[in-house]
Amino acid sequence: MKLSHTDADLKELGERIKSSIDEILNGKKDDSCSDILSIAASASLLQISEFRCFQIAYAQWFGYDLDERSMEHIFSSYLKESIVPHWVRHFTRKVFALEVQGMLNPEEFNITRQENTRRNRIRGICYTVLMLAITVIFCIMIVA
Repeated sequence: MKLSHTDADLKELGERIKSSIDEILNGKKDDSCSDILSIAASASLLQISEFRCFQIAYAQWFGYDLDERSMEHIFSSYLKESIVPHWVRHFTRKVFALEVQGMLNPEEFNITRQENTRRNRIRGICYTVLMLAITVIFCIMIVA
């Protein structure tokens, strides 16, 4: 498994994303999956989840955050029936337009990255060791 990417890999990925964005913006992809691909691509560009894309899109369109339960209902409709609200389409188009212009800045959408502090690294290592220990215990229980 390849864990690190070379500059050539990242450049190729960037070119593929840009060509997909161009195809979507120019209407070359007219199938039913274009909305789903648009959401996945914009989430990838912003390095957030698709659910978070829905939350940000809603806040951008309506001017306030929707409660978690209502957002889960909307998002589950998207997952089950591929229903994409108009405000999510608008948001993805905005993300693509900013990316094409080279002006995409996640901070404009209130997306901040958690700092990689020593405490967070230690916490991550502890969680990993805990999950590994639980997995080993379950494996031993299954074999025995």
